[in-house]
Amino acid sequence: MTAAEAARAGSIGLFPGQGSQFVGMGAGLVGRFTEAAAVFDEASDAIDTDLRALCWQSSATELAATENAQLAIAVCSVAAWRVWIASRRGAEPEAVAGHSVGALPAAMASGHLALRDGMRLVRTRAQLMGGVPRTGSMLAVSVTSDTMLQDVLASADRFSLDIAARNGARQIVLSGSIGGVEAAKAYFGARSRTLDVSNGFHSRVMDPVVDAWSRAVADAAFIDGDGPAYVASTTGRTASNTADVTRDLIAGLRRTVRWDLVIGDATRTRWITFGPGGALARFGRGLVRADDITNVDDSFVADSSVDRRAHAR
Repeated sequence: MTAAEAARAGSIGLFPGQGSQFVGMGAGLVGRFTEAAAVFDEASDAIDTDLRALCWQSSATELAATENAQLAIAVCSVAAWRVWIASRRGAEPEAVAGHSVGALPAAMASGHLALRDGMRLVRTRAQLMGGVPRTGSMLAVSVTSDTMLQDVLASADRFSLDIAARNGARQIVLSGSIGGVEAAKAYFGARSRTLDVSNGFHSRVMDPVVDAWSRAVADAAFIDGDGPAYVASTTGRTASNTADVTRDLIAGLRRTVRWDLVIGDATRTRWITFGPGGALARFGRGLVRADDITNVDDSFVADSSVDRRAHAR
């Protein structure tokens, strides 16, 4: 095994989902790396949107809107990916996976979607989800025992909610109507917190746009991947072909994010998060050593030979 193969073995690249956005995101990468600047340029042109202005000049409220947040997270994540690939710091991971909308940057990183086509799909997803009437909410519940895990899972039916995400052994996210989430919040008390999101994602609230999203994915220009293996966010399984990737992207709008299955593979002992992936890194506690998690974000420092300045507009 070569040194590059050794660095690659057992590693997985992770792309964050909605909620990780912040004003100013991506500025550090674009200001130092030509690769990141090129991603912002191409992505902005593909969707006719100034993504620098969106990420750096929006208010926190504007950026948090679904139709904006998903675009910002995707472009920053792909920019971070391109910087990592160009860096001599490490080899390409053997697999990639994305949390919720992060599955689209993962599909781009795995080579199943070109950047332009991938960003257009992100825009479609963001617009569809952002256009659903705001009748829903989401609740993260801390889990400390197997008994509590079963109680949380059962509570979905009790409060007419859906399991939006299983983020590991310690957190379950419930999603659905505002009333159902409020009732669940009263039941779980301090063990839970309402998420700062605009709707009940990954729940029945999204049913009105499932068909339109399915058609958008089916019409997109997917290609045979030439990068790392794509790990499906809804099953934790490695895709065998492009059809597997498209099925996961379609299902990922509505179905539970099985992040517990993605990160629970004991053979993946090194994590690389791309973009604003701090929350994903926290899910690694107890699974991987802190020294085995690398965050490629605005504070990333690469080998000086590839840390070159770009001119941000």
